[in-house]
Amino acid sequence: MLAGGAPAEDKKESASNKPISQLIKDLEDKDSDVRAASAEALGKLGKDAKEAVPGLIKALKDDDDDVRDYAAEALGRLGAAAVEAVPALTEALKDKATEVRATAATSLGQIDEPAAPAVSGLLALLADMDDDVREAAAEALYNLGPLTQKAVPGLNAAPALAKALEDSNPIVRELAAETLGDLGEEGKPAVSALLKALKDSDKDVRVAVVEALGLIKPKSEKAIQALVDARKDDSHAVRCAVAEALGENGSHGKIAVPALIEMVKEKGKGLGRVRYAAAEALGNFFESKEKPGAQQKAAVEALESAAKESAKVAEAARKALEKIKK
Repeated sequence: MLAGGAPAEDKKESASNKPISQLIKDLEDKDSDVRAASAEALGKLGKDAKEAVPGLIKALKDDDDDVRDYAAEALGRLGAAAVEAVPALTEALKDKATEVRATAATSLGQIDEPAAPAVSGLLALLADMDDDVREAAAEALYNLGPLTQKAVPGLNAAPALAKALEDSNPIVRELAAETLGDLGEEGKPAVSALLKALKDSDKDVRVAVVEALGLIKPKSEKAIQALVDARKDDSHAVRCAVAEALGENGSHGKIAVPALIEMVKEKGKGLGRVRYAAAEALGNFFESKEKPGAQQKAAVEALESAAKESAKVAEAARKALEKIKK
């Protein structure tokens, strides 16, 4: 909670024993501790407190920071039942108190699809000075997923999300990348920023970036080459994601296929997952190819060799061969 602290314990205990109707009335009590305790108690009731939505919306304008914060939190716990609070929570994204802005963002994410009109405000919050606020906004946008792009006609969410890939908070960077992936082709304006982020210092961010590129499916040779280069990443999780992204993309086989074959053939401790992912990727890459060529022949040879092994990679190799030969 904020600087004022949580409501006094005796008032919190008293509020927990009151019926909803009384808690709603107490949202307008002269004592700010009583108002805060009532809002907190209503939040703990979750969807059972649906009738309190109008009072909680009004409480978002309270003079006391704690009251506004608890009111915003309570509305989020109501989920989609608090749809009428979306405009007020969107306005709360501009609250002077950082905790209220963060809580409002979190609550909009919890309301989910009905909160789509708040996307513009959430995107703007990615530039907030407070670390927790930016993280809450990024998480809310991630929860909204594809709606981030479709919520407002003419809205282009990619630039703000691309900028967030440079945030000092790795959680914000990771969530921004994941949200860009959810945008699919609508995320293409952020491809350059994603390619740069392949060098991020955080492994989880790099995984999210590769997965986003896999979903956006950029067809440029530069993008495919950057993914191919990322196959040498220190993280096996990143390398698995690279294999999957190359397989799903299905373009620039002269660059992608040799890299995937190399990954299938790799030997070493702990590389089983990477080899498995690469074998699957080769199956996906050639599944829809009508005319087999030299690259496909080389892939088949590598997969046939892997299929003879006793390791789990053999299973992936056999399945990939079935896809290619059917």
